[in-house]
Amino acid sequence: MMHPRRSRALLPGLVLGLAALVCGRALAAEPKTAQPDYRGTWVMNPAESVGLSHPERAEVVVLRRQDTVLDYTWTGTPPGGEVQTFSYSGPVDGKVHDLPGNTGLRGAFIPTPSGIVESKLWLGDVLLEDKFCLMSAPRKMTCFATATDEAGKQYLFKEVFDQKK
Repeated sequence: MMHPRRSRALLPGLVLGLAALVCGRALAAEPKTAQPDYRGTWVMNPAESVGLSHPERAEVVVLRRQDTVLDYTWTGTPPGGEVQTFSYSGPVDGKVHDLPGNTGLRGAFIPTPSGIVESKLWLGDVLLEDKFCLMSAPRKMTCFATATDEAGKQYLFKEVFDQKK
């Protein structure tokens, strides 16, 4: 026969062990959720965006792929100004790569366990932007970033994009 103190001491261990077993089976039985599909055309929603360096600029991002490769085109149109376009297609490998189109601009696209891609952009030795975007609602993507301006001042901003139908 087991001593009453010993049986009381084993009870929490048995309860925790059983809970871990049940939770482990539940998690194993739970279907893996598919990563959101970021592909498509995304239009900046300035009313929901905060802290933009050029809030009057219209922005559109066409995202063709986001898995082991990031493939997109960004287009910015300032009011009464010249359209600016930047395209990138390259690996999401965490390594720093020279980016086309802008002399001296380098970027690293870093995979995360959740499937979100973190991007870092540098010009010279200055980290200009550290950003990640996620689906915040169906057909809505929200990006959060820290950035450094020309004077070296750091700030935060949030960009919200609506998926064009």
